[in-house]
Amino acid sequence: MVAPSKRTRSTKKVRRKTPGGKNTTLFRRAKSAKPRCGRCGKQLSGMASGTATEMKSFNKSSKVPARPYAGVLCTDCLDGLVRYVTRMEAKHKESAFADLNLQRDLTLEKYLPRGWWGEVSAGKVSVKKDGKKPAGKRTDSKSKAKTVKKKAKKKA
Repeated sequence: MVAPSKRTRSTKKVRRKTPGGKNTTLFRRAKSAKPRCGRCGKQLSGMASGTATEMKSFNKSSKVPARPYAGVLCTDCLDGLVRYVTRMEAKHKESAFADLNLQRDLTLEKYLPRGWWGEVSAGKVSVKKDGKKPAGKRTDSKSKAKTVKKKAKKKA
């Protein structure tokens, strides 16, 4: 009888002839599929593929590239997304481009944050050009320590 670990459909049965001349059945794990682009279906480059146990041993930098939408969109679709966002923002923000005949592309917009279209059509720009954090509450450890000390003083 077959061992319980081999009674699964996730393993492939392969018939092989041994050096002794016997025909035996080998049980091989099925290879996992390569990651694909969510928009066009093209295979993603720079991404590791494997079973969950194999992926556990890789570090994060070898699993996913360090760029926006990595692991979701290929570079061509990402370039198209960036161009689409830039054109739409220019059309609604700059008066010189207001007469452009641009259609909305919902296949690209589904990868943008919710409410993006409302902000763009109202004239607000959601994408930061300088890459700095927005001004507001400080979240570093020094400010947290100060708030803890203030609370301790109020209680005492």
